[in-house]
Amino acid sequence: MADYLTDDEQAERLKRWWEQNGTSLVIGLVLAVGAVVGWRYYQEYRAERADMASDAYAAFVAARREATPTDEPLAIIDTEFEGSTYHVFTLLYRAADQVEESDWEEALALLERAVDLAEDGPVRDVARLRVAKLLYQLNRLEDSEAQLAMVRSPGFEAHVAELSGDVFFARGDMARARDAYQAAIDAARGDGPDGVLGIEFMQLKLASLTDPPPEESDGAPDDPAASTQAGVEAGASDADHGNASASTPAAEPVDDSSEPEAEP
Repeated sequence: MADYLTDDEQAERLKRWWEQNGTSLVIGLVLAVGAVVGWRYYQEYRAERADMASDAYAAFVAARREATPTDEPLAIIDTEFEGSTYHVFTLLYRAADQVEESDWEEALALLERAVDLAEDGPVRDVARLRVAKLLYQLNRLEDSEAQLAMVRSPGFEAHVAELSGDVFFARGDMARARDAYQAAIDAARGDGPDGVLGIEFMQLKLASLTDPPPEESDGAPDDPAASTQAGVEAGASDADHGNASASTPAAEPVDDSSEPEAEP
């Protein structure tokens, strides 16, 4: 039918179509172009923010290692990247420093903030496990046990079981302490080479609960419970100070060679 329309009629029809649809077409085109441009801008913005967070975190780690002031990079991370993975890791570092200074309450406050800010997963459970260990050190045994019950990430079974054994021991519940230490040993064996380091220490704890008490000598009799408690406290203290131990993840929150991905 259009073949029989004159040029003027075709022009008039096109004009009417444009009046009806032109505005919508232009708006749709503008929106499409805007969406593409906006998405690219957003991606560039995220990449730029990630670089800024990474640089600030690297500056913090370097300053801490060299024992120079960390105020500037910390201020950037605390204000610009609050709640990011980098922020959580700085809190873990700062808590470890407070443990070195024997400021247990400040260390606990930093760790609890890390738990609140971290997403569910291994990072939050690292922080939660350290909260539990510090609560145990402060003799807040029920609170420590409550924190341990919330650690659920794979790979933490041995750490949770061992610290649970320490808590039960401190309460005088030797049967549950024995079961927990055995569970920790079994879990550590399943962890492969990473779990071997702490097995002997956990076996010593277990042996002190299962071996018969030694015969009295000329001096005062040995106290197996006291020796176990000393071992527990030494192990907990070592872990909080960053020594390699299977009783808890290392006190250093990350390996400097591989940084976490920022979450602007």
